[in-house]
Amino acid sequence: MKRLLLLAAMAASVATPAAATVTLAPSKGQLANHINGDDRNDGDANTVFGRSETGGEVKFTANTAIGITNGFASVSEIVPKGEQEDFFWLIVNPDEAFSKLDFSVQFLKASTFQIDYGLVGGATGSLGVFSQNSDKLVDYLLSGDNGESFDYMKITSLGSAIKLEKQNSLELASVTAPVPEASTWAMMLVGFGGVGAAMRRRRRTGVLTPQVA
Repeated sequence: MKRLLLLAAMAASVATPAAATVTLAPSKGQLANHINGDDRNDGDANTVFGRSETGGEVKFTANTAIGITNGFASVSEIVPKGEQEDFFWLIVNPDEAFSKLDFSVQFLKASTFQIDYGLVGGATGSLGVFSQNSDKLVDYLLSGDNGESFDYMKITSLGSAIKLEKQNSLELASVTAPVPEASTWAMMLVGFGGVGAAMRRRRRTGVLTPQVA
């Protein structure tokens, strides 16, 4: 039993993976893969597609009907005549995981907005609320400081409707298997120790079966 407790204590001391550190900063230029527009636009659905230079597709899902301009991935609302703009959130969800995403967003007027994201493996997070003090197109870079692999990004306007969201470029992630947490290592080591102890106990207390000549 002492040996099992020692194994558990050793496992608990194993360092846990670094917490996700995701940032949103001003863009510093194009990344490895540009994102282009796609011809597949029915004009009425709230899902349209772009494509990266590697051939992977980029899906855009929004809370209203949106259109994409062929040639570059520019996403804007399709507003019927006489109706008011109601484009307030957008999800960017490439087929492939990415480590950095360079994008631009423009609001009808100065606004605040929120950035949420999902990581490969299911973890989600929010970067909080940002202010954009103009109605101009502003460039941003979403990235992680600890090698995070992103599954998607969501932009939500908390004020003015979104006028335009432009996908510029991305860097694809090299996805690796997740590192087990310390508690998982502890359970594994305790299990291995328990199996070993049971095998030793069985050898010591084995029952001899008499043999008849």
